[in-house]
Amino acid sequence: MPNLNISNLTQGDSQEDIIRKINNNFDSIVANGGGPQGKIGKTGPQGAVGPAGPKGDPGQEGRRGTQWLVQSTEPIGGASDPIFVGDYWVNPSQGNKIFQYGDSGWVDTGANLKASESFKLIEGISGPTGNKDAIVFSSSFPEKTTMVLSDSISTTTTANPNYSKLLLSTNGSNDYPILEFSKTDAPGIGDPSDYTRHPQFRWLSPVGSNYDLLFTVPQDGLTLSAGGGLELISTSGNVDISSSGFMNFNSGGVVKITAGSDVSFSLGSNFFVTSSNFNMGSSSMETNVPISITSNTTDYVFSSINENTSNSAGGVVIDTSTASSSSYLLDLTIGSTRYFGVRADGRIEGSRMVQGRTQFVGTSSNYDGSANGTTNQNIWSMGYNRVMNGNFVEVDLSPASGTQRYIGIPSGIIMTGSWGGYLKSNTAINVRIVAVDDSKPINGLYLSSTSFSGTPDRVFSTPVLYLDLIIAKGSSATDITVYYNSDKGYAGILT
Repeated sequence: MPNLNISNLTQGDSQEDIIRKINNNFDSIVANGGGPQGKIGKTGPQGAVGPAGPKGDPGQEGRRGTQWLVQSTEPIGGASDPIFVGDYWVNPSQGNKIFQYGDSGWVDTGANLKASESFKLIEGISGPTGNKDAIVFSSSFPEKTTMVLSDSISTTTTANPNYSKLLLSTNGSNDYPILEFSKTDAPGIGDPSDYTRHPQFRWLSPVGSNYDLLFTVPQDGLTLSAGGGLELISTSGNVDISSSGFMNFNSGGVVKITAGSDVSFSLGSNFFVTSSNFNMGSSSMETNVPISITSNTTDYVFSSINENTSNSAGGVVIDTSTASSSSYLLDLTIGSTRYFGVRADGRIEGSRMVQGRTQFVGTSSNYDGSANGTTNQNIWSMGYNRVMNGNFVEVDLSPASGTQRYIGIPSGIIMTGSWGGYLKSNTAINVRIVAVDDSKPINGLYLSSTSFSGTPDRVFSTPVLYLDLIIAKGSSATDITVYYNSDKGYAGILT
């Protein structure tokens, strides 16, 4: 039979392809005369790759991959977010247990996201507000386990050098807080008015080798409360406690401050100390235990200065509840020897009593009156203002010899230097007046509450070189009595 080479018509052939294939088939039939088909020849070499065909339509979207869900309740999915086999669920309320979804639902894998050696969940802790849970950080090998919060990469030599359970490692030069405290329910949380009030720990100095630490409460108070003792200890430096307002140290037990150097309290207002043995407020200080002062100084060991100029202002007041002669208001001793003492019954003791010494020069320009109006009979006042250096008074009374000289004792409160305004009621003072020049003796005495003039209260027929006076005050400023004695034997009373 002829070996015909017939081209088959296929769906999608164009009109030109159909015509060409029909003509080719017709020619083959004519050429072969309808004879039998010959043998297939050898396969020729592969032709060049033709151009890419047109882009096909997008295929159907495949299913999503496996997902991880983190929530405290069992995920159930939905039409828009279905749960597929292979998905994972982490339950934070059960110690971050991991479950995997299978044909029968969620199955516990037995694993969690926390290493059981370092973290452990303890459930149902009993407390004042009910049962709570806790995440515990623990290990059987503390030298190998720590928690490090750092703003730089930690190394094996810096991560846990002291076996600490929590290490905070920060760059000191950035001046960020190391540890900061905030209230989640504070008004305006997150506003500058809130975060500028946050208490915080921070480095005191940005220098890398400086570990000075600062804890600040910028706008609110700080209370340190201890059920036992409270100690502030500085082994080599200063302890500085400063306040721009109120500072209160109140202890029911022991407050102990120990320092190898200075302890400085710098206050902008009052400083109060309240205890069973010692109280100090804004106007007074009280102690019911003995006070001992030990010092090694060239200055006074104790100095009392009162800058109040009112008449009621005092210096040091020593009071006792007993008048027993065995008790002392003041006892000044060196070793076992009492050099000065004031007993509670009023007795004054002194091993070496030294009297203050005042020197007074009377001139014609500073006398305080003229006896009988005579210019050669001058009166000089011996008020307390002229015996300020001591009541042993040396007088050098001018003008020259031959002129009479009188001593005036001012009483009442009107005259300058009045003893009535100086002495308290029912008190007295001894005054010795000595003429340093025997050519200028003393001729007499005056006692007055208004002025020195007229007839002298006492005229000595023989002038004296010294007078011993006892000036005593009764119940009022004008109730002054003067007891006198002299080297010439004159003695008497002026009232």
